[in-house]
Amino acid sequence: MRPGESIGLEFQSFVRIFSPFCQFTTGRAVNRRDVQQMFNAIAPTYDLLNRSLSFGVDIIWRRRLMRSLGNVRGARTLDVACGSGDLMLSCTRAGAGAVIGVDLAFGMLRRANVRLQRAAVVTSVVVGAAEALPFRSGSFDVVTAAFGLRNFEDPDAGLLEMHRALVPGGRLRILEFSEPSSGLWGWLFRWYFRFILPRVGALISGHAGAYQYLHDSVQAFPSGPALITMMERAGFTETSFVPLSGGIATLYAAVKPAEVTISKT
Repeated sequence: MRPGESIGLEFQSFVRIFSPFCQFTTGRAVNRRDVQQMFNAIAPTYDLLNRSLSFGVDIIWRRRLMRSLGNVRGARTLDVACGSGDLMLSCTRAGAGAVIGVDLAFGMLRRANVRLQRAAVVTSVVVGAAEALPFRSGSFDVVTAAFGLRNFEDPDAGLLEMHRALVPGGRLRILEFSEPSSGLWGWLFRWYFRFILPRVGALISGHAGAYQYLHDSVQAFPSGPALITMMERAGFTETSFVPLSGGIATLYAAVKPAEVTISKT
């Protein structure tokens, strides 16, 4: 399937991943093909591990994102790096209009498609890279990205594309992992994140490299004011961030500025 091609809700066929899983480490260099192969490989256990490894807190984080958006009824919504469709489901249940998800990993999109069918919601999922979104400029009122930005091969280019895809005045929300504050809570989390989470993830998924990558990528990726600077560099305004659960995750908000019109006198 070519990037930008929708698999839609009519997709029924069984997917086999022929490419071998590639274990890799990262400083900040992220290879798009490696990320694609990794998420294809862990797709069958992705939802189970998300819930168990986060003790269900990831559900609360997504609810917080939805509350921050306020009224989305009728809003054309794009979820970038949509994974298995959690935010897409939340948006449709909140009354959003057209809801589209885009992701590199075909295995993740297949899981999203199955979940969306079971929920009887009308959405579509598209294979594509965040750095080259297959949509016209100004196509969406809302763009979201949950725990995917750090996996972009070029996060700056991805932010520019999300900015382009929004209408003037459109809203951006990003959820991303971050480093918790110092102290006992920070120490406990870092210990769990470094030693426990990768081992449990490897045991259940069968792919040790994926959950080691999770730890390494969070360590390497900018957060807080540094990520706000990236968003503003992409053209966003009204930027803000709120640490969640003691800083384990952070919710970022921004707006694409409205076009300035010059009245003729």
